[in-house]
Amino acid sequence: RNINRQSNAVVNVDRDVEIAEELEIDRYREIEGTAYLIFPLTSKQSYRRSSYSSKSTSSTRNFLFVDSRTNQKQWLLPNNDSLIKCDRFIVASDNKNSSPQAILYTLVQEDTNQDRRLTASDLLTISISLPDGQNYQQIVAGVDDFLGYKAIGNSQIVVIYKHQEAVYSQTVELKGRAFSITTKPQNIYEPKPNN
Repeated sequence: RNINRQSNAVVNVDRDVEIAEELEIDRYREIEGTAYLIFPLTSKQSYRRSSYSSKSTSSTRNFLFVDSRTNQKQWLLPNNDSLIKCDRFIVASDNKNSSPQAILYTLVQEDTNQDRRLTASDLLTISISLPDGQNYQQIVAGVDDFLGYKAIGNSQIVVIYKHQEAVYSQTVELKGRAFSITTKPQNIYEPKPNN
């Protein structure tokens, strides 16, 4: 009897296993208040785990941004080697009905737990781009969990994350079409050592 198991948000990077992979563009989302469409590039992998079982995975590996007026295209990442866990449109806190100012991403770029897969169990990278996919910039890498963000006015975003049980914040400033990380990570919470 053959057993086929399906997983989402997993990328198999095991070099000792023969992996069949198909990359395809999935359904687009509109970026409100802009002419831009965002298309996820989805990876579908299948591989054998043993003589009687196989596994299939599906994951987002990149985003294609398309200007619907001009058909100009922009890939978010230069390659399709990462697992994109999630993305969030950032809207100014003082005008929730406006178009997004930026897009925040959480990615897995390395198999940090050495299980030969990119999954949510690996360390994360938090990154940002403009709504058209340009000016992609890494905010912080090697974090355990993305806890959220807070938009302050129309020019600052505070990103909150966990690393080794401590909670940190990092401020990103939007200056025109550029981002700058304006502070060192700020410690919000540090667990007390057991005595």
